Amino acid sequence: MKKRLYVLICCLVLLLTGCNTGNTTTEATENPNDVILYYIDDEEMKLKEMSYRCADITDANKTIDELIKQLFTVTERNKKQTLPLPEFMSYKSYELLDRGVLSFHMDITYQDGMKGLETLCKAAIVKSFCQLECVDVVVFNMNNLAISDETGLIVETYQGDDFVIASASDGYLQKGQIMIYFANEDASALKPYAKSVEITNNVSLEQVVIDALLTGPLREGYMATMPAGTVLNKISVKDGTAYVNFNESFTGSVDNVTSELTIYSVVNSLVELPTISKVQILIGGQKQELYRETVDISTTLERNLDIIEIEE
Repeated sequence: MKKRLYVLICCLVLLLTGCNTGNTTTEATENPNDVILYYIDDEEMKLKEMSYRCADITDANKTIDELIKQLFTVTERNKKQTLPLPEFMSYKSYELLDRGVLSFHMDITYQDGMKGLETLCKAAIVKSFCQLECVDVVVFNMNNLAISDETGLIVETYQGDDFVIASASDGYLQKGQIMIYFANEDASALKPYAKSVEITNNVSLEQVVIDALLTGPLREGYMATMPAGTVLNKISVKDGTAYVNFNESFTGSVDNVTSELTIYSVVNSLVELPTISKVQILIGGQKQELYRETVDISTTLERNLDIIEIEE
C-alpha cells in the first residue's frame, strides 16, 4: 500500500528566521534583468543574498537554465561564499508547466541531522526562482533513494512567500501539519488526528510527532495513548527505521487503552512521515521482548492498518 504522505506533500509554510544576510546582501537594481539569488553560507548555515544580472529574461527556459547553473553548480562566483546542493540532494531535470508551475525532479538520500540543511536549500531555490515572472509555484518531485518502492516519491509544493526572512536568532520556523493516531472514544481502535505544528531547525519532525503524542489530544472524540510520565529519551532515523527510546514510565498503563493501541499509536504516527517505514521501540535504551507482556517489540514494527478505525 502506498504511503500516505500527510506531511510535506501540501504547501507547507516555512518561516525562515535568523537568516542574517551579512556583508554579501545586496539590493537588486532597477535593471529588469537583475534578480536576487539566495545561497547557503557554508560556515554560518544561513541564507545569503547576492545580486545577479541575467543575460536575458525574455526567454523563460533560458533564464531558468541560467539560474540553475548558478545555484546548483560550484562556480568561480559562488565557491568561496556559498554552498550549492548538498551531496544528498542531486538535481535531475525541470519542467515549466502551465500557470507558472516550475517542477524540479531530484534524487535525495535522507541523512540524520540534515533536515535543516535540506530545508534551507529548498528555501534558496524557491525564493530565487519565484522572482521570475514566469514562476509562481515551485514543486519538488524527489525520489528518496533510501526507499526502494513507490513510497519513496516525495512531492512538495511551495510559493515564494512561504519563506519569509526575519530577524530572530533561533533559526527558522517551519509550520505544517502532521497526522498522528490516538485511541478513539471507546478505545476500540486508533483514530487519525491531524495536528498543526511548528518546527525549528533544532527539532526533528519525528520528535515533533512523539511530542504531540505525549501532549495528548486536544479535541473531543479521542483518548490519549501514552502512559503518564513517559519521556522521550532519544529518537533517530537510519535507513528508513526510527529508533525511539522512551524512559521506564512508558511501561505504565493507560485507562481503558490496550498495549497494542499504545504501541501502534507510536508506530503508525511515525510511519506517516516520508522518511520512516519501520519503528524500533526501546525502553531505557534497551530492546525489550514484550511490551507489558503482551506486544512483541523485540524487532522493528511496521504500520498496522487493521487497528485503525474505519470511517463510515
